[in-house]
Amino acid sequence: MRLYELTYFLSSNLTESESTSFSEKISSFVQENEGLLDKNFSIKEDLGKRKLGSPIKKEGQAYLGVLNFYFNPEKVEMLKTKLNSENQILRYIILAKKELKKIKAYRSLPQVPKIEKKVKPFSEKVDLKEIEKKLEEILDE
Repeated sequence: MRLYELTYFLSSNLTESESTSFSEKISSFVQENEGLLDKNFSIKEDLGKRKLGSPIKKEGQAYLGVLNFYFNPEKVEMLKTKLNSENQILRYIILAKKELKKIKAYRSLPQVPKIEKKVKPFSEKVDLKEIEKKLEEILDE
């Protein structure tokens, strides 16, 4: 079984209760065909009515739904034919997703000892006159 994500647009002619019952119909179809809804993602959502960027089948608004589920790859074509036969679905896409790997969380990182730079103090003081003489010598050359 692989992890899939189904994203679909439903016709805006439906009411909200009809759109939620239609999404339940899709999830029950997945479960009837030995599919499992994904509890980790928990995105069996109806995201409400949305304004579309460009019209689909002459409709400017649609209900957006997302469903994550595990399904046999051999049965995906059967799901596609079922979705194509429904007149309420304006457009859909089925994506095969990779499962996320669990990352171990560290309680605390090991402490790295601080390295202190030791600065050597000057043992001799230099007069300004000596510095000026050396600068003149360098500039004269």
